[in-house]
This record gives sequence, C-alpha cells and structure tokens, in this order.
Amino acid sequence: MVLKKGFVFSVDAVISLLLLLTALSGIYMILESTPYSRLPKYDEFMRSSSVLNVVKNDPRFGQVLDNAIAGNSNQATRLLRNLVKEASGKKKRTRVELKVYNSTAEVAVVKASYPANKQPSTSDSVSAVSKTFVYEGEYYGTITLRTW
Repeated sequence: MVLKKGFVFSVDAVISLLLLLTALSGIYMILESTPYSRLPKYDEFMRSSSVLNVVKNDPRFGQVLDNAIAGNSNQATRLLRNLVKEASGKKKRTRVELKVYNSTAEVAVVKASYPANKQPSTSDSVSAVSKTFVYEGEYYGTITLRTW
C-alpha cells in the first residue's frame, strides 16, 4: 500500500492539533483551580459582610429591633429593607433575615428583600453572610444577608 504525501501530512496535523488542544485545556483547568478564580466570590462575600457591619452599626438598627420585639413586623421589615438598600446600593438584589432571641425563646423573625418579595433562583450565584449581635444586654440574635 502506497501512502500519499498529503494524507500523512494531514494525519500529522490532526494529531498536533489534538495535542495542542489537550495542553490548552490542561492549562485552563490549572488556572481555574487557583485561588484567583474565586476572587469575585470572595469580593462579593466581603462586600456583603461590610453591608451587614454598616447595618448593625446604624442607629436605625435599634428601631428595627424595637419594632421587631414589640411585634410590629411590618414596620421592622420596612425599616430593615431601607437600611439594607441604602447600605448595599439600589442595583443589588438582597434578602435579609433577622432573628431576635431573649434568654428563653425566639422573640421575633423579620425577613425583608429588595426588590420586595424576591427570592434568588437556582441559576443565581448567591453570597450569604451572617453576623451576631447583642441588644440592650437582654436580647441577642443573628442577621443574615443574601445577595445575588
């Protein structure tokens, strides 16, 4: 059997191309596994953590807690939504959950989202951050912020 010169060259070129694609995909896999690939997620996590710190240290957070403890959940929800919206920026989608406890039981749960009544879908990349707090020595709780 006699092989033509062009046939051998084309097989050689295809094998070279496959080796090149394998090498490039290997490099891509290595780069994806580095810490730098997680940088945007870490950045979003730190931004959400900063938003929670701003909310917790805002004097109006005490009003949110007072309303939640008193049972005025609508007022507490509205105040909490406005605090988070101001701290995170109007373009961010957020969902915040506030749980307040005393020494015996759970006192209040307040959930607020911006835009109102929005939940993240399964295709959204969600960053969640939780912080704890103590209020007036008698109450404590957690505040969780989800952004997407």
